[in-house]
Amino acid sequence: MRLYDPRRSTEASKLLVDAQNMTAHDKADQRWLGNEWMPKVIEAEIEHSVTVHEANPFAEAEMKALLSRLDGHDVSSIMTSDMEKARAWIADK
Repeated sequence: MRLYDPRRSTEASKLLVDAQNMTAHDKADQRWLGNEWMPKVIEAEIEHSVTVHEANPFAEAEMKALLSRLDGHDVSSIMTSDMEKARAWIADK
């Protein structure tokens, strides 16, 4: 798994997260995503983010909860289980 590192690029304004192979995260992973990952996305001033999740209700619910951490920040985000839709959306931004 490759993780986004905001120190790699100061020019990035878009983020596509491929989480299709992740059905659910355990509690420790959920805390890490919320407390470490999401603040880094916000700190990096990402403007557009799309997350591609596995096509099941549990993965979708988990991604919704995680993406709610972007509420109140200048990040437009969507989630989908369709990689082509994700690529088209992010390319349009």
